[in-house]
Amino acid sequence: MAPIIALPKQNVITDLADQLHADCMGCDGHPQALTPEFDAFTASGLRFEKAYCHKPICASSRVIILSGRYAQNQGY
Repeated sequence: MAPIIALPKQNVITDLADQLHADCMGCDGHPQALTPEFDAFTASGLRFEKAYCHKPICASSRVIILSGRYAQNQGY
């Protein structure tokens, strides 16, 4: 029987911002955007650079992210 290995617990934080253009933050290279909190957050984590929104309404997009299933399959 294989030994059970206890892995350390890890926290996952997802930060969703609505109605932002793809390059409107300092961490994306915008020369005038002052976004120190987003810059610090993305510097120490994972950031998707080529993501897009499946549905134009934020509630449907959040359902997709949280469930991993298409919104139309869930009644949204």
